[in-house]
Amino acid sequence: MPRSGEVCGQAVPEGCPSGRVSRPPHTSESGEWNLSVFQSDLPSTSEPLASAAMIRAVAEWTLAQVSRLLHEPQHRLIYLCEKGAVAPDLGDARGRGSSRGFSERNILEFALALRLRKLELPVTVVAAVVRVLRRFAEVVRNSEPSFDIVTSLRGPNAVDVRILVKDGEQLFFLLALRTEPARLFGPLDFRKFGARRPPPVPRRIPELSLRTAQNGLGGPEGSREARIEVSVTEIARGLRLVR
Repeated sequence: MPRSGEVCGQAVPEGCPSGRVSRPPHTSESGEWNLSVFQSDLPSTSEPLASAAMIRAVAEWTLAQVSRLLHEPQHRLIYLCEKGAVAPDLGDARGRGSSRGFSERNILEFALALRLRKLELPVTVVAAVVRVLRRFAEVVRNSEPSFDIVTSLRGPNAVDVRILVKDGEQLFFLLALRTEPARLFGPLDFRKFGARRPPPVPRRIPELSLRTAQNGLGGPEGSREARIEVSVTEIARGLRLVR
């Protein structure tokens, strides 16, 4: 199972420890897509998804605290803010004497953005992916009101959320709850994410019917020549949200 980022069918940039070229994950030796693995590799529990309000109150993190948590220099985090990859939830810097305040969602967004940057994706693309992830979380809450993009990916009944990019052209989200079949959402035009003026975040992200891939790399999104898979859940699990 890929930990936090994986590229299949193409060279992996240096400095990306979690990227690797391999047989597509979650496939059998015959190349068929095995959806059951998304349920089997999650912790077994019958507890419902916990409400974010029940697990934690919103806590503000400073730039210095986030920098120490992620082991990243502050200037790198500021750059991601200035490029629109991370929009501070609890206050943005608006002149001398002001400071940014970050939520735990922002910390996950920083961690995701840094992982995507290690895959050598342009910052404009990274910013678009993070913004779309926010919208995806809203889409999931329509059917799972207790879903929280941080706590639901870290708790004992963790939800599995993955970002998939098909042949460098289309972006999908894969969602798996332990008690339900995996669900595929998309596609979004990934090629437009790198434009000087990226398209606005879509109001809706359609859900697709899952089917076994017959050709190509074997993923449910139908990649044929190259695919990127990033586990948002593994990134969230790796965060030590203590101060």
